[in-house]
Amino acid sequence: MAVVARRANARSAGPGARRAGGAVLDLWYHQLASKAFFLTHRNIATNIEALQKLNVVGPRDRALLPLPLHHAYPFVVGMLTTLSIGTAIVLPGGTTGPMLVKAMRDAEVTTSSVCRASTTRYGRRLKRGLQRAVG
Repeated sequence: MAVVARRANARSAGPGARRAGGAVLDLWYHQLASKAFFLTHRNIATNIEALQKLNVVGPRDRALLPLPLHHAYPFVVGMLTTLSIGTAIVLPGGTTGPMLVKAMRDAEVTTSSVCRASTTRYGRRLKRGLQRAVG
């Protein structure tokens, strides 16, 4: 997967071009088949505004972000939305149970950003890490 920040034409694309709906991110999705899709400034801003209104996290929170930022969900929801609210982002040193637990402890994490597809895998890793940490 790759996220490529994109400017249509460096000389002619300015802030107005972004507002007009031009693609600002090209994303590749590789779960079952390779598929390219684009996010426009409007797509991203609409999602961020809707998520901000939910008031799920705030500036005093610290959010664990164990998912790679080359995926749309962690990039838009986990990073851009979280930063726009003022929440601190904690990037763990890895995705093994012990590394996730260490990151959560060291940074006093109050929330985590995971997508539905990774919840089972994340939950298993977290459970293994907790079992090792507790003994």
